[in-house]
Amino acid sequence: MAACQVIQKHGDADVALSKYRIVYGRKPECAQVWNNIGMCFFSKKKFVAAISCLKRANYLAPFELNVLYNLALVHLYLQQSASAAVFLQSAIRLNRKHAPSYALLGVTLSKLNDFSNALQAFTYSLKLDPTNLVALLNLAILQKNTDVVQSTIESTLSEFHRSYNQHTASGRQGELDKSMLDIASKLGVPQSVATYRNESTAPASLSAILSPRKLADDDVLASSLGQSQELPDLKTKRYEDGRYKQRRVKQEPVVSSTETTEQRSNFAF
Repeated sequence: MAACQVIQKHGDADVALSKYRIVYGRKPECAQVWNNIGMCFFSKKKFVAAISCLKRANYLAPFELNVLYNLALVHLYLQQSASAAVFLQSAIRLNRKHAPSYALLGVTLSKLNDFSNALQAFTYSLKLDPTNLVALLNLAILQKNTDVVQSTIESTLSEFHRSYNQHTASGRQGELDKSMLDIASKLGVPQSVATYRNESTAPASLSAILSPRKLADDDVLASSLGQSQELPDLKTKRYEDGRYKQRRVKQEPVVSSTETTEQRSNFAF
C-alpha cells in the first residue's frame, strides 16, 4: 500500500493501478484503497470510474475526511457545485480545523455566486493556514471579480508569492503548480474586471475556477461557516371554498309512518 502511494504521488497512475489490484485482492473492503484508485482514475480523466470508486470508499468509511474531500474535488471539477458543497459540509463537520476544506468551499460558493460566504470561507481557511496557496490565489480571483480595489488584490498576491517561495524553499514541490503563477501574473496586471467576468474571453484557468451559478439554499451553506442566520417567517394562505368547509354526509330519505313496507324497499340507502 505504501509503495502504491509513492508511485501514485509521482504521477504514474497506470503502475499504481496495477499494484492496487494486488492490494484489492487481499483487502476488498479497504476504503483507503478505493479512495486511491478513484484518484488514479481522476488523474487519467476517467471521471465516472473515479466517482464510482470514491462513492464505494464513502460507503465503506462514511466518516473518512479525505474521501469526502476528494468527492467534493471531483464534483467541483465536473461543474457540479451543489454536490461538492454537500460533501464539503460533511467534511467540515468531521474536522472544523481542516483548512483545505474551507478553501475548496470558498471556490464552490464562488461558483454558486455566493460571494459573501465565499469570502468568509477563504478568510477562515487563511486563519487556520496562512500559507494556503489555493485559498490565497482564489481569494485574489474573488476580489478581482467583485470590484475590490487593486491595492487589496496586490496585497493578497504578494502574500501568495511569499507563501509560494516558502513552499519552494522548504522542498514541498508536490504542492506547487506553475500554472498558479501564470494566473497570479494575469491578476496583477490592472485590467478591467469585465475581462475576467466574460467567460468567452477569460483565461481558461480563471473560467474553471469561477463560473457563476445560482445557489438554491444559501442558509445551508452558510451554516457550515458558523454563520448564524435567522430564517424569515413564512406566511402561507390556504385557499378553500365552501365545498370543503361542510362535511358531506349522505342524507337518507325520510319515510313517513303511513308508507307501506313495499314503498320503503324502493329507497336506496
